Amino acid sequence: MTVKVSKPAINVREELADLKKPTGIAGQAMLRAETPQEQFNLIGAGRRNLIINGGMDVWQRATSHTTASGYRSVDRWYFNTYTGGAFTVSKEVDSVHGNYLKWNRTSQDTSHSDAGNAIQQAIENAQYVIGDQYVTLSFWLKDEAGLGSGFVRLRQAASPYSRVTADNQDETWYSSSTEWEYHTFTFKIKSAADISMSNVQLLIKMDSGSALGGVSIAKVQLELGKVATPFEHRSYGEELALCQRYYERLVQGGDGYNAICVSVGLGSQYAYGVLDFKTTKRAAPTMSYDGDFRLLGAPNVSGITTLGEFYNPQINKVRMRSDTGGTNLTNSNAYVLEFSGANSISGGFIAADAEL
Repeated sequence: MTVKVSKPAINVREELADLKKPTGIAGQAMLRAETPQEQFNLIGAGRRNLIINGGMDVWQRATSHTTASGYRSVDRWYFNTYTGGAFTVSKEVDSVHGNYLKWNRTSQDTSHSDAGNAIQQAIENAQYVIGDQYVTLSFWLKDEAGLGSGFVRLRQAASPYSRVTADNQDETWYSSSTEWEYHTFTFKIKSAADISMSNVQLLIKMDSGSALGGVSIAKVQLELGKVATPFEHRSYGEELALCQRYYERLVQGGDGYNAICVSVGLGSQYAYGVLDFKTTKRAAPTMSYDGDFRLLGAPNVSGITTLGEFYNPQINKVRMRSDTGGTNLTNSNAYVLEFSGANSISGGFIAADAEL
C-alpha cells in the first residue's frame, strides 16, 4: 500500500522572523542576498586590502630615514615632504599593532603645500577596481605631536593629481588624545570614465609642518564597500612578494661573501652574467647598486670589481657586466660574482626599482 504525504511549502525567512531571533543588520542583509556572490561581497571574503604593506612589515631600503622625499624606507610608501624643516621616519613595534611607522618632526617646516608632509601609496589599475563604487579607508593613528587633525585624500597618481572622489573633497582625521585612535572614512569614487589615469593614489597628511614631535600610523586598509572590516593580516612572505613586484633589493649578507650570479669571462677584463629576480616586476626596472664586488673562480680570483653596466633589464632578469679594471680574467672561464667581504661593506646591494 502506498501512502502519500504532503506538506505545505515553508518560507524560511518568515519562520526565522517568527522565532524572533535577533539577526542584526548584517544578518538581515545576508538573508536578503539572492546569490552566493552577493553574500561573498557582504562578508568581505577573499583578499580585501588594496593597500600593499599596510601593516608596515616590509622595509627593504632601510628601517629609518631623515628629511627626504621619495621612496626611502618602508616599502610601497612614498614620502611627500617640503623644505624648511627636519623630521625622521622610523620602524617601530608594539605589542598591540606590531610594526608601525613613526614620523617625528624635529624642526618646523615653514614652506609646505596642503599635500606636503604626507605619506602616499599609488594603487595600480585602481580606476578599474574602485571606479563608481564606495571604498572605505581605516587606520590606527597616534598623535604624540598634538596636531589635532590632518586629512586623507584619494587622487590620481600623476599630474594633474585631481581628486577621484565624487564630491572632490578630502576627509579629515581628528585626534582627541596622544594615544592610539581608530579612524575610518568612506568615499564614493567617480566612474572609471571620469578618471583619466588608471592608477589612484592614497595620501595621508601626517604633519602640519609646525608641531614638533611624533605621529605614528599602523594597519592602513582600503577596501571596497561602506564598512571597515578588521585589518587583513597577510603572511610576511606574501607581503614581501607583493612589495618585490615594485622593488627588489639583493643585500650583502653578514659574512660579506654571498653569491650573486655566475658570470663568464669575455677577454681578460670583463665578465658577463644574468641575475634572475625573485619576483617578476610590474615593468622593466631601473637598476642601481652600491658596495664592492669580486669575481671568484679557479684558478683565478679577481681583485675588487665594479658593475659597469646593466643591459636591457627585463621584468624577470637583467644582464650585468663586471669590470675588473685589469687583465686578470681568462676568456670563457666561469666565475661567481659576489659581494666582496674584504672591505667589510655591510651596506652593499643591487636593487631593481619598478615603482609607480
